[in-house]
Amino acid sequence: MGRFLTRRIHTDPTLREPVTVSFNMSIPKQCPWHRWIAAVAVTASVHPVGAQLLAPSMAPNSHAIHAGVLIDPTDGSVRHDQVVLVENGVITQVGVGVPIPRGVPIIDLSDYVVLPGLMDAHVHLTARVPRGSRLPAEAARTPMARRLVVGVLQARETLLAGFTTVRDIGNSGDYVDVELRDAIAQGIVWGPTMLVAGKIIAPFGGQSRLNPERPELGEIEYLYADTPDAMVRAVRQNIHFGADLIKIVVDDQAYLYSTEDIALIVREAARAGRDVAAHVLTDQGARNAIEGGVASLEHGWRMSDATLDLARDRGVALVTTDFSISAMEVYGWPDSLVQARRLLVVDRLRRALAHDVTVVFGSDLIWASAERDRGAWSIEQLASLAESGATPRQMLQILIANPSRLMHLEGTRGRIAVGQAADIIATRKNPLEDVTAFQDVVFVMTNGRVAKAPSP
Repeated sequence: MGRFLTRRIHTDPTLREPVTVSFNMSIPKQCPWHRWIAAVAVTASVHPVGAQLLAPSMAPNSHAIHAGVLIDPTDGSVRHDQVVLVENGVITQVGVGVPIPRGVPIIDLSDYVVLPGLMDAHVHLTARVPRGSRLPAEAARTPMARRLVVGVLQARETLLAGFTTVRDIGNSGDYVDVELRDAIAQGIVWGPTMLVAGKIIAPFGGQSRLNPERPELGEIEYLYADTPDAMVRAVRQNIHFGADLIKIVVDDQAYLYSTEDIALIVREAARAGRDVAAHVLTDQGARNAIEGGVASLEHGWRMSDATLDLARDRGVALVTTDFSISAMEVYGWPDSLVQARRLLVVDRLRRALAHDVTVVFGSDLIWASAERDRGAWSIEQLASLAESGATPRQMLQILIANPSRLMHLEGTRGRIAVGQAADIIATRKNPLEDVTAFQDVVFVMTNGRVAKAPSP
């Protein structure tokens, strides 16, 4: 027996409008809650009341885009007056004067700058922590169904800001990220193409100090693995439940994962074709992770020049998660800490660029903001790139070309070229001339479907 349920939710003060949530549910008798949650993940749609929601569709689609300026982020080259043909979500032709088949809709972006969709390699789309709270406490009291609803909302906000591909890197509870990824891929809800990590693998305690009376509460977010057998099992569990990559925490406790620990996890993940991303806050943790064979370092705020050189030589990417000042203020950090952290991350980013490390953008937002949605707030995190002295061309590489390679998508996403997925955005300003251009993304296409168009 199935039923259709619509409910208005007003409980989150950071949502500027009430939200309508529609669930088309078929609930068999004696259905376990975790199975119901999985069912909801592929049938939920979320949108502000009164706002127009473009209904996702998997129907074949064809478009012809007239681009006034077309940018290739791999080399910063610029072409003018280009026609881009899209068929069934894939780019089929690009060039001047490309003939447009009869009946194909024309999207006129002749007054705009057109480029591939942006990529964010460190997101937490299903996490939304109120100001003054902390993630462990919030995770313990938030039902998975609500986390899914939050994920649907924040995935749409992220897409409309111009991010067409993301890497969701943990803190998604009981594999809610997997269900959100699949719902987006199936065209049921709007969102960027997602690669997901499932549960974070970590030494006992993960990223916090546990309550000794209720240590199991930490297992909502983490798989604690302190022996070789436990590490192998944790990798396999994540892969079994749908993870595209593995994330580990190396050094948030006094007992760090060793190089040997990390190498074991990397080998087990590689057997199934998965990369490992390593959360590192210390220089020693970063060095252990690099020598253990990870694909990326997340944060790496205290890396020395010698460790940055090692990352460059081993081809390990640095996913920067350098919060803007406003983000740190929303997080409730005191002004003295805000200023010290800002100097720390900008200095590390400046040194990383000087040492030719592969730098990749990551927003890492988990807190809720009453002033801005998740997508706009993610764009705001680009401020550190400008402060570090990154050139506009470097910023394009950090936002598109480098994450595409990190995620092994360079053959399918990250360029406007024949055979690539039609992930396309447009801005009013030229990002090669004005680093604020991404604050005003006027057009978004994901896999050939138009999610956002310029106002008439």
